[in-house]
Amino acid sequence: MKFLSIIVLLLATPFITTAQFSGAQRQMNAANQMNRQQNQMFMQMQQQQRLLINNRNGSETIESKLAKENKKIAKLQEKSQLQEANLAIQNQELADLKNNGKTLSEKTNKKMVNNAEKKIEKSQDQLNKINENIDSRNLKVAAYTKQVEQLNLEKEELEKKQQAEKKLKKDEKEKKIEIKKNKKSSQN
Repeated sequence: MKFLSIIVLLLATPFITTAQFSGAQRQMNAANQMNRQQNQMFMQMQQQQRLLINNRNGSETIESKLAKENKKIAKLQEKSQLQEANLAIQNQELADLKNNGKTLSEKTNKKMVNNAEKKIEKSQDQLNKINENIDSRNLKVAAYTKQVEQLNLEKEELEKKQQAEKKLKKDEKEKKIEIKKNKKSSQN
């Protein structure tokens, strides 16, 4: 009888240890899975924080470029107004030369009129270049403004996502605390 009970005990030992081991293994797997989830959420939050910082830096850079472009546009507009005033004066001088040409010799008058027309032409070309430059800068300003708006939208989306994940993490912590309380109360 002793011999039979020893054999039964030896045969049953692997099953008993396996049953105990599988319960411990399940707990370890659950703990490992929970740790993986926490690590993954932590890494996601870090990545989102990096994205927010990059977004903020990019936004600040673009806003500074935008401010510089606006200053350049203001200077160019002043230059354009001065050039227009200069052009108006030159046109007035040309008109005066044409009207007063009767008193001067024809050769001298023609030379003076030609020189005045060349000056007016150069001034008009400069004015056109300034206006083209203003238009190109306005396009840059519009592009920068669009980029800033897009970055602000992305920033808002990231912040919302980050808040949602923080809330999710908080809820998970609360569930873990409740589970631990339930285990303690069921063990008592």
